[in-house]
Amino acid sequence: MAWLKTGDTAAMDERVLDVAELPDAEPWSVNEVYGFVSRLFIQAAQQGSDYRVSMGTAMALSPRYELLLAQASRTGLLTLAVEDDRRVIRLVADGDFHHLRTREEIDWENARKADVSDLTLAIPVRVRDGDACRYCGVVVNFSDKKGGRGGTYDHLKPGQRAETIHDLVVACRSCNGGRRDAGEQRAKRFVLFPPPHENARYFSKSTIAWFTENGTIFTDLGLTIPKRSRGAKDRRPGTQTRTDASPAQGRAEATEGAGPAASPEGDDQRPAAPQTRPDTAAPHSSGEQRTGTARGATPATTGQHEVPARASESSADAAPHPSGDQRAGRSSDASDADLMPVQVAPQVVQKPNTAWGNAPSRSLLEAETDGSGYPGTGRDGTGRAGQGRHGQDRGPAGQAAPGVKRKKRGRRGRGKR
Repeated sequence: MAWLKTGDTAAMDERVLDVAELPDAEPWSVNEVYGFVSRLFIQAAQQGSDYRVSMGTAMALSPRYELLLAQASRTGLLTLAVEDDRRVIRLVADGDFHHLRTREEIDWENARKADVSDLTLAIPVRVRDGDACRYCGVVVNFSDKKGGRGGTYDHLKPGQRAETIHDLVVACRSCNGGRRDAGEQRAKRFVLFPPPHENARYFSKSTIAWFTENGTIFTDLGLTIPKRSRGAKDRRPGTQTRTDASPAQGRAEATEGAGPAASPEGDDQRPAAPQTRPDTAAPHSSGEQRTGTARGATPATTGQHEVPARASESSADAAPHPSGDQRAGRSSDASDADLMPVQVAPQVVQKPNTAWGNAPSRSLLEAETDGSGYPGTGRDGTGRAGQGRHGQDRGPAGQAAPGVKRKKRGRRGRGKR
């Protein structure tokens, strides 16, 4: 597949901007040269000619090709050469400007795809290695076509086609791409593990289904379709399948401090439950001392087990109070007048009614706020004494004064009959 990669700063490349300084440059020469050279790169990518373009291609792109080629060559965007008695245009090979794949890269990609598509090679490799990378030992997912844990087939001899199954191994996409970019250091940085033991090979359900679909290949090659144990579940991609994938010291560091509940071989390592703390405070003997009196208070302990403050508060609130002065969250000897309104129990904030107002054991603050319903407002009574709604004098209880008739109000929205 032909493709061209253009750098983010290609249009503002120094060699492109230098066109404006040429003696024969015109106001539009910079854009014209850049567009002309870019089209040459596109043609080279389609033809797979390795940064080479024929003179006939340049002639077909612009009638001013001679001038544009001269200006582009003077700024270093291309060079003019003669090969086999023909004039050839060699484009600059700069990945930050325009980058295209060479013919060698395209041919190798096609050969690699052909090896992977050959089931007589791919199936025996999968049976031998399982669904795990031979370089890092983690579970791979062959359905993942983009992620780093996607399953791939890696050629042990880069650039050479696989002749036998010993030239291919299962690898995750991260290790496969890392070996490609490592160059001469690939053998040192990516050590190949031996094939896993037959009893230690892991196969996902999708792999077993793929084996079953290609059962004829197994018959032709004399292989047996692997079986999974009954009730086995698929492992998450990236899960380690080999105990020799990392040194023993690394596994010890991973489980350090985990306690006896963690297993060095298990994937799901959970720390052990915290040890019970020693008794730091004696249990309370008085009912007046309650937990959760203030936010951030230390929870009380009973024996060696902690009692959460929230649980103590809920139990204290659920118990009936002998009097209105003893409430959950404060001492019984504190008066309501000394507390802020937000510290009074929720019942005080509610609007009083007849039954509640005549209830026994009412606090001083509750008695002072009769009629208003909101403690701390400073209003005495209902606030309705004095001038009435219609300017008539009313009594202390909001009733009309003697000798004054109360005006009746009609109902809103009632139409005439």
